[in-house]
Amino acid sequence: MRYRCDRSEKVRVGVIGGGAVGLLTAYFLSAQHDVTIYVRRQEQKSVLIQQGVVVEPYVRKKSIKVKCIEDMVEPDIFLICVKSYHLPALLPSLESIRCPILFMQNGMGHIKWIKEAALPSNIGIAVFEHGVRKINDNKVLHTGVGRVRVGAFTEDDLDILHYVSLLHQDVFPFYQEMDWETVLQEKLIANAVINPITAIFQVENGVLLENPHLAWMAKKVCEEVATSLGQPWEKKWEYVKGIIQSTKENRSSMLVDMDHCRKTEVEEILGYLLDRAKEEIPYVHYLYHSIKALERQKRGDVEW
Repeated sequence: MRYRCDRSEKVRVGVIGGGAVGLLTAYFLSAQHDVTIYVRRQEQKSVLIQQGVVVEPYVRKKSIKVKCIEDMVEPDIFLICVKSYHLPALLPSLESIRCPILFMQNGMGHIKWIKEAALPSNIGIAVFEHGVRKINDNKVLHTGVGRVRVGAFTEDDLDILHYVSLLHQDVFPFYQEMDWETVLQEKLIANAVINPITAIFQVENGVLLENPHLAWMAKKVCEEVATSLGQPWEKKWEYVKGIIQSTKENRSSMLVDMDHCRKTEVEEILGYLLDRAKEEIPYVHYLYHSIKALERQKRGDVEW
């Protein structure tokens, strides 16, 4: 079945996940479309209903429809903005969905779960390049303007690309990509460099270029990861530096997770790289075990 939306009509968008990415995405898309945010906790639902979505440094708060995930109503398109490790629990509830679904996760560990799931609809994979930090249940800080880059998961999923132009805004741009795997690998390299180093050293993204010692480390990690993925590391280092510069005031998601003693996406980023590596990648090994050690130290001896 092919899905089409009249450009003169609003797109009904379901944003699943009330974290930093979900709230920022819902905030901007609600300017032109009919958006509903789906969250796990009743407490967050209540706060969003009462106080609306606030994105700093912008002045205007927005009232956006909010429901709990168990009350999902099928829209024109779902945007999945939950953390990667929440996907296994969420995917079964999406198997009866007929509308297109766009996944917007960090890393590449989630791809295996999407492949294994019995999802009948058009599937898209997105790379989210904005810098954003969650402050509380209804407020985020937009720390860096970026892009949402979208590719069709398979040749049978090309219809989802129709929504790229419909959702695109100058202030919140969506771009079509024909090879999602290469684009996702590019973002994976950036995640592997930025997230663990900022989390270990407790610094904002921009410090990775301002501190010469961290800049040396970041460049070495980039070279190792890009080479492991068969990508030209010098070109990817320029991409990573661009991401760092555009999100220089941002605290990475891994650093924020550490701050709040939450589980990180280290397995979906560094664990994925270690699992697929055919040669030794010692910098990645060091970063992986450093993050795992910090997680253990912050939570005690309890396993997640």
